[in-house]
Amino acid sequence: MDPKVQRQLAHDLVFFDDLLRVLGRFGRRKRVEETPLEYVRELEPRLGGAAEDARWLVGVFYDVRFGTIRVGAGVAGENWGGAGADSGEGEGEEKGLGVRG
Repeated sequence: MDPKVQRQLAHDLVFFDDLLRVLGRFGRRKRVEETPLEYVRELEPRLGGAAEDARWLVGVFYDVRFGTIRVGAGVAGENWGGAGADSGEGEGEEKGLGVRG
């Protein structure tokens, strides 16, 4: 892969590193041999209402990683309403996952 494309992809997928860090607080880290979706599905009972948001973020990860969608400068900073939506649980707190932005 072209190094410039690789750097851009790493930049576009930085949210996924954050997701993995947050999910690691729910019991265990993702194993190398697991796909992201397998990992989230195993954690679903512990995630409660945030499970849907975690699955959505994994879907976005797959879409960006495999080229289905591209993240442009206008999209990167937007709040799309899914997992990043304010739940009213605290200033800047993301819905269900307890992450402060």
